[in-house]
Amino acid sequence: MIGEFSKSNGFMKLVYINITFFIMYTIIFVPQTISGHIPIAIFTDNHLAFSSQNKIILENPWTILSYMFVHKELLHILPNMIFLYFGGKLFLQNFNNKQLISVYILGGICGAIFFKVIFNISNGIFDETKPLIGASAGVFAIIVAIATHKPNFKIPLLFIGNTKLKHICWFAIILFYISNISNSSDLDLDRSSDV
Repeated sequence: MIGEFSKSNGFMKLVYINITFFIMYTIIFVPQTISGHIPIAIFTDNHLAFSSQNKIILENPWTILSYMFVHKELLHILPNMIFLYFGGKLFLQNFNNKQLISVYILGGICGAIFFKVIFNISNGIFDETKPLIGASAGVFAIIVAIATHKPNFKIPLLFIGNTKLKHICWFAIILFYISNISNSSDLDLDRSSDV
């Protein structure tokens, strides 16, 4: 497994890291849920997820990077990894591994900054106790980068036919924002924001 990881290209390394974190979290989370005591969820929210609160950010500055590799639910990681897999393959047809990883990391950092700014100007509209987790910002950065580079590149989609990359990109972004708007109205304070 380690040998396969070292030989893999940039986007597959990102996929492996995200899936490994998810499997580790799930392996620890499930028995803790059964016992009724869930310290892994608390640890993740406090030390791996990106917070909107200045005090927590200053105490855990690494979270601006770690959050983009953390997923708690299968329905959160699955679409992110599908988009990363296909978006990454397309990206690598035009750019290199180093550029892909750079775009993913910079996209994730920009996503965290955007998250922080939104909470600062929202005046309590959003729940400030919800931290940010997920690969979406980095994944969308890759998709936007390739869609900007080749907007009219056509991709064959099942039941739809050939679709321009720019239209797929816009659809993904709209879907992403609809998902986050619905999550922001969720009253469950234990659930992290999905980005």
